[in-house]
Amino acid sequence: MRPLGTLFRQPAFWDERNVLSDACLPLSALYAAVTRLHELSAAASYRAPVPVVCVGSALVGGTGKTPVTLAIAERLRARRPGLSVHALSRGYGGASNAAALRVNPREHTSEYVGDEPLLLAEISPTWIGARRCDTAKAACAQGAELLLMDDGLQHTTLHRDISLLCLDARYLIGNGRVVPSGPLREPIARTAARSDAVLLVEPAAVAAGGRKSTADEVEDDSRGVAAEADERLREMLALPASMVILRSALEPSPTVAAALAGRRVLAFSGTARPQRFFDTLRALGCEFPSHPLSLADHAPLSAALLEKLREQAASHGAQLVTTSKDAARLAPSQLEGVSVLPVALRLRAGSAEWLDRAIDEALIACRSRKNEQL
Repeated sequence: MRPLGTLFRQPAFWDERNVLSDACLPLSALYAAVTRLHELSAAASYRAPVPVVCVGSALVGGTGKTPVTLAIAERLRARRPGLSVHALSRGYGGASNAAALRVNPREHTSEYVGDEPLLLAEISPTWIGARRCDTAKAACAQGAELLLMDDGLQHTTLHRDISLLCLDARYLIGNGRVVPSGPLREPIARTAARSDAVLLVEPAAVAAGGRKSTADEVEDDSRGVAAEADERLREMLALPASMVILRSALEPSPTVAAALAGRRVLAFSGTARPQRFFDTLRALGCEFPSHPLSLADHAPLSAALLEKLREQAASHGAQLVTTSKDAARLAPSQLEGVSVLPVALRLRAGSAEWLDRAIDEALIACRSRKNEQL
């Protein structure tokens, strides 16, 4: 059975507070209470013998968690090439029910392990399973020296040494309400309380458009202006005064972006917010002879649907184009004639250094604990 999240798109009333959102408030209160009781009744978390860096969210759907996780893995590979970094994922959308499974991108399909784990497995050894403590134990048994958890701020079975709360810099927390009245998994204050920093992710469309993003402007301004912007954000989201604010931006592959610039395209995407991808293409000057196709997040792409898209693209003289995440759900033969626009996350100056220091300190602290136990 397909997960419910692959069947439905995010409702428009999650973006603002209106009569539909108000009508769902009793259910939101019940949902928040149930999740809180579940958290309080959970067993004590397992502390892995290696540092755990969690890249999480307060929202249902995408906020850039997987690109952030990939960027951290790439940065660690460059800074510490000898460090064995493993990734942990739920494997959402996949059929595997194994307690802990190491993803093999050459053998496993997205139907079995999910699309995001396949992307992660191209960079680092990646494990999936319902309980993060089980996947952490399996990874450590195979030599992991640092664990990157893609999502998991709401999972208490594994102790986290560093917790990053990812937010889309443009969307932030939507209408600020809990499911089903809004997009939040839990009240934002609860998520912030278990986070060490908020990482704002600027959409790729801004970087592709050729003008400076908000994050760029803050990076170029004086420290006083940046501090003022941080303070406004803390006030807007009711974050603690001590909360660290980090910034980053998604940037499309320059090579692929140049090849697509100005072309007629037929775009399709089954991600949390497909509009971000379509805006990126528009920023590249792409022409849309017909409306792009938005699918539910993680939704499978059938052979019949792909054939229909190919025929439609041919009739318009357009190029089929999709995201890396969508491409992970397609077989190599299905990708023939489809352009894939990858995006990479770039940490802003100051933010990258903060994260480097935090990870280095976590590694040192972990070694100290091991020495004390000897």
